[in-house]
Amino acid sequence: LFSSKKINEKPTGAMLIDVNTMISQPQDGEAEKTLSERSHSFQIKDSSGLVWPLAAESDKDRDEWLSAIQTVIDDARLLALYKGTLMLTVQTGATFIKFNFDKLGALSKKNNQRFVNVSTDCKQLMWHKPGAGDYNDMNIADITKVVAGAETEAFQNVKKGLEPEKCFSVISTQRTLDLVASSKAERDTWVKGLTAVVKFGSVLTDDVLEELEDNKAKQVAQAHAKLAVENRKKDRSKLKNLIDKTNKH
Repeated sequence: LFSSKKINEKPTGAMLIDVNTMISQPQDGEAEKTLSERSHSFQIKDSSGLVWPLAAESDKDRDEWLSAIQTVIDDARLLALYKGTLMLTVQTGATFIKFNFDKLGALSKKNNQRFVNVSTDCKQLMWHKPGAGDYNDMNIADITKVVAGAETEAFQNVKKGLEPEKCFSVISTQRTLDLVASSKAERDTWVKGLTAVVKFGSVLTDDVLEELEDNKAKQVAQAHAKLAVENRKKDRSKLKNLIDKTNKH
């Protein structure tokens, strides 16, 4: 947050808004005495202890400023949580129940399980049947909002057996993905996580992303090599059994 004596002048002061920033009414004191008597006043305190007492021109202006600053603080807290746990959670993935419509536009009676996760570069949301190779995806850039609860048409058409506290929807410009989590806690975590992905994307550097992709490629190669070894062992075992049967005859 910057301050200057006049509009369009270079800033003469700056304050960092982060997870520890606080907004409050001015307290009694020499520096705040005159300001606290004004009806549209408030103050901001950052993590270093720096305090800015401010006064808006009207209640409307004050409320708009308070809302805007609080949004920045909330985003800072979400980003910290995203870096700490949420990004790993949505990239690791989880299995949900997916609600969908059939080809005729009616709600499908088959509520399919889908494994859902976010790509390493945080550019795609992907889902597929557990154990299947083919998958569907949605561009993160196309997501307009992530909604908690049973709010979409697919959910609204379900009259029995639905637990809204476990439901959430990912809405994009192209389609809507309606999912049911195993618990409210899991639902809330994924709503926060996907909201953070849309806001912040990948918070990893290109070097780290490249390293992750290399590690993923190595893991895939190792899995294929292990499978090949196991198949060769099975082939040898079958051949040995065939030879033993032949020798007995």
